[in-house]
Amino acid sequence: MGKNDTPNGTLAKLSSRQRRAVAALVSEPTLAEAARAAGVSRKTLYRYLSERGFREALAEAQGDVLRLSGARVAGLLSRSLDVVGEKLCASVGSAPLHAAGLVIRHGTALLEYASLEERVRALEEKAERDKARQ
Repeated sequence: MGKNDTPNGTLAKLSSRQRRAVAALVSEPTLAEAARAAGVSRKTLYRYLSERGFREALAEAQGDVLRLSGARVAGLLSRSLDVVGEKLCASVGSAPLHAAGLVIRHGTALLEYASLEERVRALEEKAERDKARQ
């Protein structure tokens, strides 16, 4: 979401401070750094995390990041396979081959995880709809 974009989905239900906290949580490596980046205290960040709506918005944002990362990895997989193919025929340096192998190994795991995340989300949504009908 850019500066002039209107939030949508579960983010639209959050305050601007909470939206900043969500963005920080998906981009910073620790809760302390996320709190600092969002301009809130760690205590406030933990309070946000205790709220269902905030957790849902965070899960949605994390899913978006995962899907975007999956798309980037998918692009790297093709190039990595090319490197592996080239290096199989040449005996020049092992670093590119090692790097390509890592991308392939971890990239396929990320793509599998993204697929599972989507399937779990669909099941959770179906369960919520079924529960609402009762």
